[in-house]
Amino acid sequence: MRRLFILACATSILISCSTSSKVGSTTILEPEKDHLTFDGIPTFESNLVWSQDGRYEAFTDMIKFKGKWYISFRDSYSHVWEEDGTAQGHIIVIASDDGASWEKVSELSEPGIDLRDPKMSITADGRLMLLMGGSKYGNIAVTKECFERLSRVSLSSDGKTFTAPVRIQLDNVTGQDWLWQVNWARRKGYGFIKVGQFTLVSTTDGVKYRTVREFDNEPIAGDETCVRFLPDGTMLTLSRRDKSKGESSWWGVSKPPYKDWTFKGIPMSLGGPCFIIVDNSYCIIGTRWRKTGQMVILKGDLEGNVTPACILESKGGGDCSYPGMVIEGNELWVSYYSRHEGSKPSIYLTKIPLNYFDSLK
Repeated sequence: MRRLFILACATSILISCSTSSKVGSTTILEPEKDHLTFDGIPTFESNLVWSQDGRYEAFTDMIKFKGKWYISFRDSYSHVWEEDGTAQGHIIVIASDDGASWEKVSELSEPGIDLRDPKMSITADGRLMLLMGGSKYGNIAVTKECFERLSRVSLSSDGKTFTAPVRIQLDNVTGQDWLWQVNWARRKGYGFIKVGQFTLVSTTDGVKYRTVREFDNEPIAGDETCVRFLPDGTMLTLSRRDKSKGESSWWGVSKPPYKDWTFKGIPMSLGGPCFIIVDNSYCIIGTRWRKTGQMVILKGDLEGNVTPACILESKGGGDCSYPGMVIEGNELWVSYYSRHEGSKPSIYLTKIPLNYFDSLK
């Protein structure tokens, strides 16, 4: 890690922000490779865990809470729209005692609002938190415009009964504020606004958030961002980059209070990125490979250097990914969605031995 920051000081672009309490520095390192390839990489099989005829099941997350496994996902007629031209995605939560047999424990909806990308975490007070994008569209027969985006949150103490979704509260609301994912460290939750001003925010209760750092007009300003932490509080992030800005993504590193950042480019455009840290020594990344539209897994170090690891069963064409990832014993469990067994996507689970990743460079 020390070598990374020495290199950053010597060769990178340093951008300083000067906006009131958002003061901080950003160091940007370009990718070390021009591209990645998955040619000749093995494919792991998956098990179907949820499917409904005629329904579009997608955008998963997974967590273990009070001894049970939970997978959350969006249920709709299509990627956005219902048959009647409205956008009103529901969120379904399924649970399992063994990872083999699953049952629906909750379904959340809000009239006139499209709920999507449900992300789960465990709050500082031990509750299961479900964070969702909340968007208000017109009818597709008239317009595709999204009039408002503001994330919703729902909480559960037992994994069965969830509170009705409520709007998150921000200290700077623009009307286009999609908080994509939150993770917790030292009794605070942190996440990045995906749509609107790319901003790091924090919370103590999952509902009210304050600004930690804004990233104004910087190359890394962004998109879907996964957040994780090392034991010393160092925040690691993985951000999708809008495809109009190039075929790359960003690996971020920052220490408390998370004002100063180093971002390193990853030579691959990520769709629905997720990663998990293994033994505080390396990470495993799940995402969509834009070249073929397949669901893929990468191995990376903690400095943002990655190598292709494997492919998960998927049809290709881009309608897959958005994984959830949990380590259980000596296995990595990955939930994701794919349509390789039907005209519409369903929810799948893959289990990969961790020693497979140990064998990779």
